[in-house]
Amino acid sequence: VIYAGTGAATSTGLSFYGRGVLKSTDAGATWTLVGSAQFEPITLNSENNTLTGLRDAINSANVGVRASVLDAGEAAGNDRYKLVLNAENSGSAARIQLTTNLTGGPGLAMTDLQAPQDAQVVMGTGPGAVTVNSSTNKVTGILPGVTLDLHEAKPDKVLSFSLSRHATAVRSKIESFLANYNGVVGYFQSQFAYDKTTGTGGPLFGDSTALSLQNSLAQTATDNRQVGGKFANLASIGITTDKTGKLSITDEELFGKAMSNPGDVQKLFADEQFGVATKMRKAVDLATNGLTGTVTMQDKRLSERFDELDKKIAVLNDRASRYEELLRLKFTAMESAMASLKSQSSALSAQLSTSSSSSSSSSSKS
Repeated sequence: VIYAGTGAATSTGLSFYGRGVLKSTDAGATWTLVGSAQFEPITLNSENNTLTGLRDAINSANVGVRASVLDAGEAAGNDRYKLVLNAENSGSAARIQLTTNLTGGPGLAMTDLQAPQDAQVVMGTGPGAVTVNSSTNKVTGILPGVTLDLHEAKPDKVLSFSLSRHATAVRSKIESFLANYNGVVGYFQSQFAYDKTTGTGGPLFGDSTALSLQNSLAQTATDNRQVGGKFANLASIGITTDKTGKLSITDEELFGKAMSNPGDVQKLFADEQFGVATKMRKAVDLATNGLTGTVTMQDKRLSERFDELDKKIAVLNDRASRYEELLRLKFTAMESAMASLKSQSSALSAQLSTSSSSSSSSSSKS
C-alpha cells in the first residue's frame, strides 16, 4: 500500500486512517498525525516541526508504519526531501484514507502510487475454479497442513503439483513422542531407586503422589483407546513396552502397515478425548493443576512441612544459643571462684610459712 503527495503549509492538520506510505516536502509545518481509535494522536510542536521530527514521532508511536526521510537529490529542487511511511501490514485490507485540513499553503495533494491488493491463487480451471485471496504471499488454508509461498505473479501460467503422505515425517514425530515418554519413565525410575547396600532411596522413593502419576501414564500407554479408528492401542501399530516400562517400535511390519492409514494413527495419538497423547497430557494437567493438582498439593504440603522444620530448627538453635550462654556464664563464674580460691590458698600458705619461721626463731633464743 503506497501513497505519496507534496505540499507546503505553515500549519497542517493531517488525519491518517489505516496503514500505508505517503511523502511530503512540508518540512516547516506543525503536523498532527491522527490514527484510528487504536492509538493516540501524534502531534509535532514548534520544537520538532521538521520532517525528521515527524519521522521520529511516527516511529516512536508504533502506529503500524515505519517512517524515513528520502533525499531525491538536488535536481528535485524544493521537492528534494520526502517523508516515506512504509506499511507493516499488506493486502487490500491495509488501504489507507487520508483527510487534510491545511492552512497557510496550497494544500497537500496526494497521489495513489500503488493500490493495495491481496495475493490471489486460482485453484482449478473453468467455471468451477476457486479464487483464494491472501493478504500476504504465504497462503494457508487451501489444503490442510499445506502452505504456499508465492514468489512472483504469473496470472497466465498454470502450475501443477501433487501431494503425498510423508511417512518418514510421521514416524519421526512418533519416535519423538516415544523418546519423550521414555525420558519421563527413566526419570521416575531414578527417583524411585533404592540402594540395598547403603539402605538409601531416591528423592521420591515411597512418594505415593509421584507413583500415582507414573501409574496413570503407564496405564494410558497400554490401555485400549476408544478413538473410532482401526487402531485401539499402541500394540496394534507395533509399539510395545519392555520390562522397564519404556516404549519402542518392536514390530516394523505392523508399524509399516499402520503408516498406510495415517488418519487412524493420528486418531490413536491425538483424538480430542481418548488419544494416547491427549490422555497423557490430561493426566499431567490434572496432577499439576495450580489449585487442586495432586502434585501441586503435595508440593504445598512439603513446603509447609519445610517451614515447620525451619521454625523448629530456629527454636532449637535459640535454645542451644541460650544454653551455650548459660554454660559460658557458669564457666566464667567457676574460673573466678577458682582464681579466688587459688589466691586465698596462696595467702594461707604464706601465713603458715611466716608462722613457722617465727616459731623456729623463738626456740633458738631459748
